[in-house]
Amino acid sequence: MENLLNSKHPKDLKKEELKENEQIEFKRQKISNENLNQNLNENLKENLNENQNENLKENLNENQNENLKENLKENQKENLKENQNLNQNLNENENDEEMKIKKEFMIMMDEMKNKKFNLENFKDLVEDPLKNRDTSQHQKFVLNKIPFDKIKLLRQKKYSLPNSQKINSITKEKMENQTFEEIEKTVLLPDPIRERKKIDFKGKIILAPLTTTGNLPFRRLCKEQGVDITIGEMAIDKKLLQGAPSEWALVKRHQSEDVFGVQLAGSNAPILTKISEFLEKELISSNGIDFIDLNCGCPIDLIVKHKMGSYLLNEPKRIERILKSMKSVISCPLTIKIRSGFQKKNLIAHSLVPKLKNWGADAVTLHGRTQQQRYTKLSDWDYINEIAKNTPDLPLIGNGDIFDYTQVVEQFELANVSSIMIGRGALIKPWIFREIKEKRRIDMSSSERLELYKKFVEFGLDHWGADKKGVDRTRKFFLEWLSFTYRYVPVGLLEVLPQKMNSRPQPFSGRNELESLFASGDPKDWVLISEMFLGPVGSGFKFEPKHQAKSWIN
Repeated sequence: MENLLNSKHPKDLKKEELKENEQIEFKRQKISNENLNQNLNENLKENLNENQNENLKENLNENQNENLKENLKENQKENLKENQNLNQNLNENENDEEMKIKKEFMIMMDEMKNKKFNLENFKDLVEDPLKNRDTSQHQKFVLNKIPFDKIKLLRQKKYSLPNSQKINSITKEKMENQTFEEIEKTVLLPDPIRERKKIDFKGKIILAPLTTTGNLPFRRLCKEQGVDITIGEMAIDKKLLQGAPSEWALVKRHQSEDVFGVQLAGSNAPILTKISEFLEKELISSNGIDFIDLNCGCPIDLIVKHKMGSYLLNEPKRIERILKSMKSVISCPLTIKIRSGFQKKNLIAHSLVPKLKNWGADAVTLHGRTQQQRYTKLSDWDYINEIAKNTPDLPLIGNGDIFDYTQVVEQFELANVSSIMIGRGALIKPWIFREIKEKRRIDMSSSERLELYKKFVEFGLDHWGADKKGVDRTRKFFLEWLSFTYRYVPVGLLEVLPQKMNSRPQPFSGRNELESLFASGDPKDWVLISEMFLGPVGSGFKFEPKHQAKSWIN
């Protein structure tokens, strides 16, 4: 009974069993949750650690980058500052050096400007060229003296010029359609020009025709220095026709001038033809003139204004008529001097030169600048050589800026131009012809230059006379020459060789007082040099050079 009482109902047992199972499941679930939580915690910890590590790394990297950037910026700033300081110091040093040079230059300029030369210091260097001079020797060695009565007849239009009359009667159309040879054969028959003389221009050095400064005494001096061919100063056709004595003096020739030409300037073919025929009859036939040169290159405004010189480059047809007419009445070679063109943007020489031979020219001189450029810029020798190469049947004489023998050597090695013409370079240093022949630079001492000046004065007195009028003329042309010679810088003083034609020479003190005097650009000092040879000038005497130096490129 007790067992029955103590025994449980199957339902209760079932409940208890369920309850135990729930408890077991609860415990198991609890353990499972605890394990899960533990795992989750561990994972969270790991993730947290990883995230923290990543964040730390990123932060560290960011911090490092920021630090690096800041350091870099600071370094750059410091470097920039250092560079600025360095540049400032360098600039200060350069400025100091530049200021020092400028200061030295200004001091030298002031010294040269304020330097007073005393004639007493030089009086023993020169003997008086006027002392014991034989005035009967005046123009003893001068050729081409045309009798005054002949010039008077020309002026009065009574001198017979039959060929000129025939040539000048030719119509414009006929002149353009015939060569000078055809004109000569048809118009001048039965009395055509006899066999023409010839000149070999190959490899020759020629002194350019130089207005005022290219006078007979100067040409004579250049002959002593080795020039091959000389040309008289430009003579104006109308003045010659009018019989002006000063103009006819320009055709005179010294006996040392073994190859000599006369240069004519004009714009009127009939007048130039008459002068050419007159020269043929009076001088060319007796070998007084070796060739005539037509000036189509002079850039001077006064000449251009009267449609002469380089103005003719604007009218090639006029050049054609002039050349054909002149050539038909002379037996000597006819040459022509031109420039690259009239306007600097319109070069015409390359199209004009090939026609000149058929028009009667035996040679052409080409100056490598235009009329507008005058003597500024540099002479274009590339252009000169291009034209010479393309016209091998006509001798081409190159001209412009020749001031050193190496330039001549270079041009002759290129073998394009036939000859070289030198103008201003010869005025500044006449011994350039010696340098070319001897292929070396000559360092002329002041005493050697003094001897050249003395010779010029003596040649001047020979030509113009030793009376007051002759002395005055000699002084005038001597001073004009000195306005060029002061530009010479002795080779021994040059920092850079060679001296350039268009580079302005800086003031310098010579190796002695005489050399410093010769380097002075003050006209008063040129007058003082003239007084060494020709005695004192009158009170109030003042000299202004006819040609001003305006071609400097520095």
